Amino acid sequence: MRVAFSILILMGLLPAAMAAQALPDAPSPADGSGWNRVGDLARGDEIMIARSGRLSVPCRYAGATNDEIFCESLFNEREMRFSRADIEKIRMDRSRRDFWIVIGGGAVGIGLWTGISSLKSHDSRTAVAEGLAGTAVGALLAFIPAETVRAFHLIPGRLIYRRKAREGSASANSMTENLPHRETE
Repeated sequence: MRVAFSILILMGLLPAAMAAQALPDAPSPADGSGWNRVGDLARGDEIMIARSGRLSVPCRYAGATNDEIFCESLFNEREMRFSRADIEKIRMDRSRRDFWIVIGGGAVGIGLWTGISSLKSHDSRTAVAEGLAGTAVGALLAFIPAETVRAFHLIPGRLIYRRKAREGSASANSMTENLPHRETE
């Protein structure tokens, strides 16, 4: 009798348990351009904004609306605004991080190489000392390639937004205007 009563209670609570485990409502569809990812950036993230026909601008993200993005200059703390129509790409700017990765890699690589190579001819204490000296030399030698990577953005950051080409845009028309046309009969 107890078992039958327990089963009836469980059957009565089963619909409530099923509703609690139901899948959430589908999220609203995105606009398809990726602009919604710009709003997901954290304030202060370093980004690189590539504009049509102009130099890319590094800055710290401050906010965005549907039509503009706001950021602070890395050099003079001035606020800048960019129209969404002028922006071709927005990438995370990881040049400072990449600089230190190259410096660290060079230091560790040359330090290990000098430490291991000195083990053949010296005792372990001398090998450790030479390895540490090699690490310092490696950091100095890695400065030039690290600065090259940072200055020329050889390792691009994660793409946040890319403007899609439209049929009627000026860039699409200029590409087709320069093509030779054949007249057909």
